[in-house]
Amino acid sequence: MVQEVFLHLLRGAASYDPRERERAWVFRIARNVVVDAHRRARRSREDAVAVEPTTGPSQSVAAALQIALTRLPAEEREAFLLGEVAGLTYAEIAATTSSTIAAVRSRIYRARLTLRGSLAAPPRLGVTAFARKDQDD
Repeated sequence: MVQEVFLHLLRGAASYDPRERERAWVFRIARNVVVDAHRRARRSREDAVAVEPTTGPSQSVAAALQIALTRLPAEEREAFLLGEVAGLTYAEIAATTSSTIAAVRSRIYRARLTLRGSLAAPPRLGVTAFARKDQDD
């Protein structure tokens, strides 16, 4: 896919608008290449999510994050990753995804809320919960 992105960059160099940030332009081309590849793959086979076995706490957090990200709607996941991983601004994300800044802002907000809920540790029952029950009896 990297080679395909570079080919698109070379072929589209004449259409580059110098007023636009190069990084956003490259990400838009890369995004389009990835979207096209996913469409081709979806037509040829069923999508499968593979999760590698975890051995340590950092790997379990990474696996949980990966699973939580795959459960996000595509627009929210894309906006979140472009902002958090690629470091693009809301305006650059909007240009890359052909949407508005307000839409990007709301997608990232919803993605963060969903990820917080998915990654929050479930409440633990401690000794105090049982002690209160014994005191009530």
